[in-house]
Amino acid sequence: MISRLDSLQIRIEWLKFVFFAALLVMAGCGDAREGGVVAPGEGTVSTEALINETGFDFSMGVTPSALSVAQGSSATATLQTHLLSGSPATLLVGLSGVPTGATASVSPTTMTTGAGALVTIDAGTAAPGDYQVTVTGTAASGARSVTLALSIVAPDFALAVAPTVLIVSQGHAGTAIVSTAGIAGTSETIFLSDSGLPAGATAQFSIPSVPAGGTALFTFNAGSTTALGLYSIAITGSASSGAHTSALLVDVVGPEVADFAIASAPSTLNLQRGASTTALISTTATGAPGTVYLSVSGAPAGMSAAILGSVAAGGSTQLYLTIGGSVAPGNYSLTVTGVEGPHTHSTTVLVSVYIRRSSGL
Repeated sequence: MISRLDSLQIRIEWLKFVFFAALLVMAGCGDAREGGVVAPGEGTVSTEALINETGFDFSMGVTPSALSVAQGSSATATLQTHLLSGSPATLLVGLSGVPTGATASVSPTTMTTGAGALVTIDAGTAAPGDYQVTVTGTAASGARSVTLALSIVAPDFALAVAPTVLIVSQGHAGTAIVSTAGIAGTSETIFLSDSGLPAGATAQFSIPSVPAGGTALFTFNAGSTTALGLYSIAITGSASSGAHTSALLVDVVGPEVADFAIASAPSTLNLQRGASTTALISTTATGAPGTVYLSVSGAPAGMSAAILGSVAAGGSTQLYLTIGGSVAPGNYSLTVTGVEGPHTHSTTVLVSVYIRRSSGL
């Protein structure tokens, strides 16, 4: 319940607010009449005079004290008020100095000293530049102001390509990653394009556009007729805020020579008659060869040598050996041959056959 004394105090405060607000309005009219210059004693009551007379005072601050906002974007700052002397009073908060094309608001617009508010600046279409926005808090007995530095910038983005150099053989392809980053403003759509392709080459992006901060894969295809040499491909990103280009150097070299090699492990086997074993036959690929077809030769009568018919270049398989009881002791050279297109390579497996003699004989 509000006591009669409290009710009376509230009425007194309200009458004081109305009285001093009227004085401020009269002061403003005096300024207008005199072109902004009013001599002392002509009806103008200064803020300091009002504050000094009532013993009431307060301060204001804003955090951060400076905002950088991109066109089309918004940002906020926090207004703080502090009661320095006297009793808490109601403040009316207003803004001035907002640039044309931008909008600003404060919430709430009415508060008690010691409370805070949120200041929102929407840059809109305001021209890029530096501005000073004044935040003013007005009480019945005076006003205080604080300045918020405002910098409005144009939206922008960055574009980069990695790696910056590709080495691509004729008839083959190479890829690079195109990355973007938003520098200022809201995320905008960036449309990707390329230029400077040599004759006989083609290129494509994994996606035609990305949001600022997104990435795409760029694939360069060198045709078999593309002339050897170094080319500069321009990768361009275009958005409503403008365009940026990054250079990709592509070195087109001669076609790779597809080939393979073949080896055995172990390359020497010591076996007695009647024994069986295996040897690993492995291939290694260079370039982009296909299938290697395998065969084995050189096994004497009574010795079984078998191998899988083919492997993919770079793969491996087993050579299976069985020494029959009729194989004469001695050294035998087996040849494992691989054929892939025009390429033929072989490896030698040396097999030494012996007879285990019984002890005591």
